[in-house]
Amino acid sequence: MYKNKPSVSFSLRPLVFGISAALLGPAAATSAAQLEEVIVTAQKRAEDMQTVPVSVSALTADQLADIGFNDISDIAAQVPSLIVLTNISPLATTFRIRNIGNAGNIPNFEPATGLFIDGAFRSRSGIGMGDLVDVSSVEVLKGPQSTLHGKNVTAGVISVATQGPTENFEAMAEVSFGSDKLKQIKAYVSGPFSDS
Repeated sequence: MYKNKPSVSFSLRPLVFGISAALLGPAAATSAAQLEEVIVTAQKRAEDMQTVPVSVSALTADQLADIGFNDISDIAAQVPSLIVLTNISPLATTFRIRNIGNAGNIPNFEPATGLFIDGAFRSRSGIGMGDLVDVSSVEVLKGPQSTLHGKNVTAGVISVATQGPTENFEAMAEVSFGSDKLKQIKAYVSGPFSDS
């Protein structure tokens, strides 16, 4: 009555093992690639950028070297919300963050976007248009920052930090030549004053 049917047997183990290896492989690869920790001083102390409750765009010294950083206008190409408005005179330069800022560099007005170089407020934005040498980082803080930075910076803050003095002697010189016999020289020297 019952005829012998051919038996078909297979094991699910190789199939399950193959599927789990395919699913876990990319997860293991992505867990190995992690975002490096970025330390910012947006709240006047060194903190991890991911824990700071402020919208911050930060550029390190290596990133600045890659873009050929000379002045703040080079940063505007890297920070989408930063706008640099200038005319013939660099002293009439103004900065806007999220399109908020003064219409011009009016001598009686404090700028809505504050420029701080090594923690010191620069009342005229055009100072940042000069060559900045030996910069270690630039942070652009978006939104009102008057609580910690003062000076009525309602649009935000551009904070430039330069390299500190080194324990060993260092020197750098850079010479650039351009059209119309334009020459530019940048240099710095750093090191200890004495053994102690």
